[in-house]
This record gives sequence, structure tokens and C-alpha cells, in this order.
Amino acid sequence: MPGNLGKRRDSKHRILRNGESIRADGKYQFKYRVNGKPHFVYSWRLEPTDKLPAGK
Repeated sequence: MPGNLGKRRDSKHRILRNGESIRADGKYQFKYRVNGKPHFVYSWRLEPTDKLPAGK
């Protein structure tokens, strides 16, 4: 896949943007910096239309 190098994807094959990642427990993590210090935001959904996992 020559044109697909460097693109990270989630389990639904969506391309993750800069700062976005998915954790082992299935939560999405967004990392950003304020005054050089890292801050994180966590969510079960990547997009507003995503459904929550069962029991969450």
C-alpha cells in the first residue's frame, strides 16, 4: 500500500488525525499541549454519531 504509509486507522478503518489515538480498552484519546505541557481528553466516541459500547 504505497499511498497509505503513515496513516493511522481505528478498528472501523477511519483515519486518525494528529493527536488522536485509540487505547487498548477501546477509548479514543486526544493529546494537546498548553504552555508545553501535555493534556489529554478521553472519549468512547470519535464522532458525535458513534454509538457508545454496551455498558458504557
